[in-house]
Amino acid sequence: MMSTQQEILNYIRANYIGVEEGARNMGGVKRSLTAEERRAISANAQASEKILSGQLWIIDPQDEDFKRLNSIRNKHKAIWRDITLPYDKGLRLVKRPDLPILMDEHASLCAQMDQAKAKFEERWPEIKERGVEMCGEWADANKYPVGWNDTWQLYIRPVEVFSPPEALRHIDAAMYEATQHKFDLQLQAAVSQAQSEFLAEFQKLVGKLVSNLNAYTPDGSKRIQRCHVNNLKDFIDEVRYFNITNDPSFTSVLDCMEDVVDGADHDKLKNDALFRNDVANQLSEASETISTMIETTYGRPVSFE
Repeated sequence: MMSTQQEILNYIRANYIGVEEGARNMGGVKRSLTAEERRAISANAQASEKILSGQLWIIDPQDEDFKRLNSIRNKHKAIWRDITLPYDKGLRLVKRPDLPILMDEHASLCAQMDQAKAKFEERWPEIKERGVEMCGEWADANKYPVGWNDTWQLYIRPVEVFSPPEALRHIDAAMYEATQHKFDLQLQAAVSQAQSEFLAEFQKLVGKLVSNLNAYTPDGSKRIQRCHVNNLKDFIDEVRYFNITNDPSFTSVLDCMEDVVDGADHDKLKNDALFRNDVANQLSEASETISTMIETTYGRPVSFE
């Protein structure tokens, strides 16, 4: 029996918590252009590489120490996304037991960022001089920050996102209920969004594997790529881990899919055309079943855009 939407929402409330991620004070590497500067630069063909969305790089974005700062920032966002589910802009859901893991990773990257900023700070006079030279006639030394100690501050903040503050219930019960209803709708939309993202990725991986199996030729001109099988196995494990639906019917389909993939011996796929076609057909059917289940349970995917 499939879980009801309310059961799914209750499951998520009990097992997940919201987490915000970001970096404070990221300024100091670009500056906005005035209307006069934009007109002047647009008329200068040599200026195109210096312009990005109406802004001017005031340091060299290819500087290795600056790229190190960017790399750490991107890793921070990646670890947040890797073990979380989409919820809202800048806010995702993590399993409560995984929160300490996420915070440990965050602390490690914060330490790396502090080291990278210290090195960047040591070289700041040189980097600034290079930036002024790079900007040429559009350089403005007054637009550069004095230092970098208070910049690029990474943060991850747990947030209870499923219910309004309990105090609101005592102040205005009607407002509390209206706000709770709004939260429920947003959570329902987030579940739909997560499922649709899982489905899109799942169908893409199945499609690649099925296309690869159907295109195989014994002469070796078209080979069966092991990576397509392994990628699908890994993704099934990921979907099972998040288990966003807590739904036995959904899990059953995943079990069947996993059995097909685990039984897809590489040599047998190459040497047995009937087996190869059977695996491709089973994968396609399972993908369609999951698509139907998700659309039946949640309706059309909801977008926050």
